[in-house]
Amino acid sequence: MTERIKVKLVEIVEETDTMKTFKFVSLKNEIPFFSPGQFVFLYAKINGEEIKRSYSISSSPLDKTFDLGLELVENGKMTTYFHKNVKIGDIFEISSPLGHIKFNKELAKRVVMISGGSGIVPMRSICRYATQKNLETQLTLIYSTKTESKIAYNNELLSLEKENSSLKIINTLTRNKDPNWKGREGRVSKEIILEAANKDLQNTVFIICGSGSLNKSMSNMLKEMGINRKQIKIDVWGH
Repeated sequence: MTERIKVKLVEIVEETDTMKTFKFVSLKNEIPFFSPGQFVFLYAKINGEEIKRSYSISSSPLDKTFDLGLELVENGKMTTYFHKNVKIGDIFEISSPLGHIKFNKELAKRVVMISGGSGIVPMRSICRYATQKNLETQLTLIYSTKTESKIAYNNELLSLEKENSSLKIINTLTRNKDPNWKGREGRVSKEIILEAANKDLQNTVFIICGSGSLNKSMSNMLKEMGINRKQIKIDVWGH
């Protein structure tokens, strides 16, 4: 049985119009040990019923708070409750961290992260941790959103990119209507993936996190490019 840890909500940050970061501290003053890329189960009592949902961790293990990024889901009991009802000081329970994606310096010399929408959540954890630890891992984040306003953690990630010479951020918009946008447009392509991997596909590990359709399409694309399935890690808990 998974251990439950009591946590207190200490801060809420609005990332986009539909996504917020909820920052917690443990009542025992200990951040649960986890590796970037992992997730937890979050428990909340809503209208007398205990609800349990899984969410990826967005903070780094070195941060002072334990952060979860929740995107508002239509008719979603947990996300609606958190976006509209919770307040600072509320107490909740989380599970011990879980998940097979455990980013560390031994994972690979080059890692390409492909995310869509709220799939950015575990990637933020990886980017923060790698920068804080000054890891030499070559990291490239490909982040696909509909519009620029949907890019979560945008300023923070660009700041990390400036601080970390081993980190590169590639944003691409699928429904851009802003003529002033200077970034990429369109869906993630083989060309973008080749660029992100510096054309060294066989020595790169790929981490994918997004909707079910994005996870499947990106996994299939990588296999078409000759990538061994052992090099592909899919996070299904990130949104």
